[in-house]
Amino acid sequence: MADKKSVEAHFLQALIQNSAAQIKIHVKNFKGAKDLSENARKHLTVVLNSGTCDAQNRFMGIDIKNLIENLGNKNSSPQLDIQPSP
Repeated sequence: MADKKSVEAHFLQALIQNSAAQIKIHVKNFKGAKDLSENARKHLTVVLNSGTCDAQNRFMGIDIKNLIENLGNKNSSPQLDIQPSP
């Protein structure tokens, strides 16, 4: 189990909140989706600024910087760009 303040905990919380935001969009609860997306972005920003991402801004194979940008884009759904770690 990840410590609540660990980078891994922030990462997992962001993924969970992003998934919940997608469900809110599906049921047309746009305010709920916006709130969850904003919280996910905050958690991902902690991950990005933690110093644990690689040179391509990836953590556990996911491009964190790109995901943060996608969460802020109202015209597209977030895409997880997963690449294997070297």
